[in-house]
Amino acid sequence: MRSEAGFDLTRARAGGGGIWNHSDLEIDARAFIDRITGRLSRSEALVELGVAYRFAAHFVATARTRQEWQPGVERFLREYRGGVTYFGRHFRFARSSEFAEELLRTTRRVNELGYNERRVYDVAALRSLRERLSTSSHRDELASDIDALYRAQVRDRNVPQLGFELIVAVDELVGSEINSYRMFVGVPWRKAWPFTRGESRVESSSTESIYCNYGGRTRDKRRSSLFISPRAINVLRSTTSTRSVASKGDPHIEVGQCVYERLSDSRKRRDICPRRRRTA
Repeated sequence: MRSEAGFDLTRARAGGGGIWNHSDLEIDARAFIDRITGRLSRSEALVELGVAYRFAAHFVATARTRQEWQPGVERFLREYRGGVTYFGRHFRFARSSEFAEELLRTTRRVNELGYNERRVYDVAALRSLRERLSTSSHRDELASDIDALYRAQVRDRNVPQLGFELIVAVDELVGSEINSYRMFVGVPWRKAWPFTRGESRVESSSTESIYCNYGGRTRDKRRSSLFISPRAINVLRSTTSTRSVASKGDPHIEVGQCVYERLSDSRKRRDICPRRRRTA
């Protein structure tokens, strides 16, 4: 390739990742290397490893590390995360749940019809998958499959209600070290105390507090949000029609959000309360 300055460069990139899940343990990892040779040669490598362990059915302990290298500074970015989260519903790993079996069955049926769909597990990608299938030429034939997939997604949805996370990041390139403490409390629908259990619950509201220490400079941020997911509630009540699920996806309405942020060294204060808004 040719740079903006007119130099001819050769670039080689390679990367990969994977997830392993067994019973109460899940391990994910990814690695990436980027090497450019020529007048402006450089190399960069990244390794990320994460572990999640479920215990007592409703608790999940997580640990994650991210390491980046460049010649001359060795490891210039190190990040470590660890935390524990309590879930109001029985926690299920996405790839070992009944939803995963339903997703596999649906993608196989879709691909037999001539499509090329892969299995996805995050909410946005699943919404896009349902929208593509609901507008395809086989939408009437796949309507029951789309409905069953969405109901399985809601039935196995995890509802976090209480959690704590510690983050330590060291950037040797700029000489900074950041220590962050994050804690959140979520209240489910129907309303209940955050530390109680119930298999029919969905997410409703949450409050999050983040404290950061930038080498002596501290930042305290608090965020409160109210979420309404009527489609999730309707599916749990078995009142959602196939047509509405297939065509409209899973709307997410954010009723309000307020953020308070304080910088201790400059004594500045900022309160942000945006107007009511709607996001898809």
